[in-house]
Amino acid sequence: MVSVMCLTTTGGMPLFNRSHGNIDTFSFSSMASLNGVHMYGKSHNMLLKSTATEDMTIVWQEFENSITLITAGVTLDVQTLSELSQAVFNTLVMFVGIEELRNVKNVERLRKDLRMSFATIEKLLQAVDLTDTTGPNSSLLNYTAVMLPPDPELLQSYVDTWSECVASMFCCVIIEGSLAAASSGWWQLDRVDRYLLSLVIPSSDASTSSDVPVFLPVKSPTVPFRLVSCTPMQGIRIVALCGPVPDLYQFEQLAIQAWKSAIDLLNDCAALYPRNIALSFAFHESVLGFLLIDDMLGKMAISGTVSGHRKPVKCPSHILRSFYYQCVHDMVVEKDENGKQTEIYWCAEHYKTFAVRDQDTILCLLFSSVVPTHAMRVICKETLVQISQDKSISW
Repeated sequence: MVSVMCLTTTGGMPLFNRSHGNIDTFSFSSMASLNGVHMYGKSHNMLLKSTATEDMTIVWQEFENSITLITAGVTLDVQTLSELSQAVFNTLVMFVGIEELRNVKNVERLRKDLRMSFATIEKLLQAVDLTDTTGPNSSLLNYTAVMLPPDPELLQSYVDTWSECVASMFCCVIIEGSLAAASSGWWQLDRVDRYLLSLVIPSSDASTSSDVPVFLPVKSPTVPFRLVSCTPMQGIRIVALCGPVPDLYQFEQLAIQAWKSAIDLLNDCAALYPRNIALSFAFHESVLGFLLIDDMLGKMAISGTVSGHRKPVKCPSHILRSFYYQCVHDMVVEKDENGKQTEIYWCAEHYKTFAVRDQDTILCLLFSSVVPTHAMRVICKETLVQISQDKSISW
């Protein structure tokens, strides 16, 4: 359960209030009180950053001396809520540009313009909400979801050809919400820009094609690009970050020409969902799910369906996400200077989890509770080596 409130810093005028999970939306009076406490502290040369009750943490953050965000969450720490606030502000920049936020001249117009960002903000809130176990949520804040398909080199060759056809350095293929392949230019974008672009790209069910103007919070916060995409088949999205050309119709025609011979390959990739890793990669029989993170590139792959046998635990992806936010996240934030391997594990009644870090790569595995702790350590380290050496997948 998490909520975010956005106000103007100078006048305290509310711009929006969004929440996710079983949490009541803050009333106008509550927003005014929370902002008033923050303003009172500033008037006395004190900066109120956060506070906590028995079941909730609240964080205040100002951006560009113009926008104030107040985030509140259950079972979330200050660090995570601070990262959420930054991600929400970057989302606002992506939709309206930094200048509109630095110089708020018309509150009503800005309030209306920011509505375009609500769907993306909802995805950010969902990414940190650990109380919702009903949906297929498998996202992590600030990490682009990827899948590890078979024949990565062949798929990459199609992406490179597509990049030339559409005359864009920034192209990718999204399959069932996860990035399957991308151009080198896409990976050279700042991780903040890449992550938010992956959230802005509509699902394949939302529309056949889309053409959305976006600012890039890091690369281009003042001049917009066009985020153009189309759906050649169910569950697959062909994407490019473009300038004025090509127009949407030309984009669709180019996509048909560039990808018509890759239909079988794309179908094979789509069949991997929700496993999200090539079937040729064999996990140890005791592994129920995995979470793989590259902290340098800001990407992650997750699955709770790596084995064919009946699962002794419910919502394996939710367990892995909870393990990340409550334990593994500290390994990322407090990374030691030498980048030495770090390990951590959880033991619960029905399951166990183990994580190992090797430099910028973190692997978390989910096991049933009967697996000995010492065995988890060995399996996790061997699996990490296997992933790094397997040529049939590209990590």
